[in-house]
Amino acid sequence: MNKNIDGYLVGLEAFMDGNFEVAYNKFKYLASEGNLGAQFMLGQMYLRGQFVKKDFPESVRYLEMAAEKGHADAQVHLGRMYALGKGVSENNIEAIKWFQQAAEQGNPDGQLFLAITYLLGKGVSEDCVKAVKWLHLAEKGYHRATGQKNFSDVLAKIGDMFSGGDRLPQDKNEALKWWTLAAEQGDVRTMTKLGRNFSNGDGAPQDFVEAVKWYRLAANQGHIGSLLSLGTMYYNGEKVQQDFVEAAKWFQLAVDKGNLTAQRSLGHMYLEGKGVSKNYETGMRMLQAAAEKEDTDSQIILGNIHYYGNSDTPQDYAKALRWYKMAAKQGVGWVQHVLGLMYLEGKGATQDYGEAAIWLLEAAKRRIGNAQYRLGLMYGQGEGIKQDYVHAHAWVNLSIKEGVQVDRSVIESFESQMTHEQIAVAKKITTSWLPWTSLDEWR
Repeated sequence: MNKNIDGYLVGLEAFMDGNFEVAYNKFKYLASEGNLGAQFMLGQMYLRGQFVKKDFPESVRYLEMAAEKGHADAQVHLGRMYALGKGVSENNIEAIKWFQQAAEQGNPDGQLFLAITYLLGKGVSEDCVKAVKWLHLAEKGYHRATGQKNFSDVLAKIGDMFSGGDRLPQDKNEALKWWTLAAEQGDVRTMTKLGRNFSNGDGAPQDFVEAVKWYRLAANQGHIGSLLSLGTMYYNGEKVQQDFVEAAKWFQLAVDKGNLTAQRSLGHMYLEGKGVSKNYETGMRMLQAAAEKEDTDSQIILGNIHYYGNSDTPQDYAKALRWYKMAAKQGVGWVQHVLGLMYLEGKGATQDYGEAAIWLLEAAKRRIGNAQYRLGLMYGQGEGIKQDYVHAHAWVNLSIKEGVQVDRSVIESFESQMTHEQIAVAKKITTSWLPWTSLDEWR
């Protein structure tokens, strides 16, 4: 017996080291001798294709050997095979049988999947009360079984169901328990969720130490959202002591994974020498690389730098216009307004009223009041666009609704050229216009 145990431990150690051939040969011999652990491990190896070719029926055969002799983990995995129809015909009744046997042995995975069958009503009638009972037992079992890492994604889903009241009673505390279990089993998405919940006090007591702990755990596994969250928290001094060096460290890790937001943030830090040695060229290069990959904020930052100029970069309207135009094409309303004014004034390009009208119209549709006002004047004067007093009247009035201060004489100058019917149409447009529709639809 001791010899079999020793052999099993040798096989298990080889398996953990990734030496699947040695593990397989050990388990194969021991399985033939009736070692339940070896039979279970062979079932896993055939399931995953480790050393051997994936073979679901063979996996089921070995899992069944161990399950029939009471091996709880084998019972859970065999139940999963029946539930999913892998290596056997899908059979929810058979799946429940094996989940039940494992659950009654106190196996938390068995209790979890038995609860899920009651939640979904697969093979049994839906029964939320029984589901919650088995979930509570599973939760206690997971706390006892430290280090167990089988179904973290399922644990996370249970947390989501408690949080949203989906098939389970809505309960933020229960959600937090299940998310914590999932995170403790290595679910990175849930680590990030916990970081956010503890940071915002949403579904958890506000606790910035806990928030940073979970963000760090996820970040250490390369989760980009957590890398960004940590970088931003340390940069802004939000909930933690401001630390530009620490911020730069987390942003750099996200940059290494190709994240454009982090690249923009770190680029800006190089421009200002925050947390890193000031290197203007490096900062500009990082911003330009992000901007070329359509990072809108980088395009805007570069546009601003060239528009206004500074001690390191001379004012250059042509370069500013290039970057602003890229951001404008991505639908940034205030940038579209600036671009329209640049064409109107001939800054960075030959004065072009037609091009100005195009960009001012795009900004006006996005309820940029000053763009609406300027566009109204262009319609009234026929600058780069066909003169149209109805449109002029409507756009200027719409700008007033957005808070632009307009002298009454402007409206009166349009009305002096309009019929009563045209004025009525313009007022109707002002009252009824929706930003995503053309003014002509309301005429």
